[in-house]
Amino acid sequence: MLRALSAAWLKFPETKEEKEMLKRFGYSLVIVGALVLGVGVVNSVLAGTAMAEEKKCDKCGHAPSKAEKDCKCECHHKH
Repeated sequence: MLRALSAAWLKFPETKEEKEMLKRFGYSLVIVGALVLGVGVVNSVLAGTAMAEEKKCDKCGHAPSKAEKDCKCECHHKH
């Protein structure tokens, strides 16, 4: 019974219509895969450009949001 069941699932296309349908299905999978890959690439590019770069302090050269222990600059002590 297991052999008959597996044979039904592994049936190769026999007619010309079945081969054509399988070919179209394969092309559809390729197109969908390319679209998903393209959306992923565009998304990562847009996310990378949308990230803001923090300006460094003109006086000390440190980032204002990152407190430096030895820095006496006013930009780190804003409350």
